[in-house]
Amino acid sequence: AAVPARLRAVNPAVVPRNHALQASLDTAERYGQLGPIRGLLTILTRPFEHPDHAGDLAGPPAPGMPRHVTYCGT
Repeated sequence: AAVPARLRAVNPAVVPRNHALQASLDTAERYGQLGPIRGLLTILTRPFEHPDHAGDLAGPPAPGMPRHVTYCGT
């Protein structure tokens, strides 16, 4: 029981998936709706908690999801 507790303490329960972030940004830009971004922020500001409404942020990437290349600093 000690190992799983230690793993949960250092590994985030949710991961900001590129497609979810981009979809929320697109919704905000196209329709002016900030609900999806606010929802992501609520979940992602506490990445070690296990929210019931985390959806696909709480597991491995869905099979067949395209891989996005990010161009963050090198």
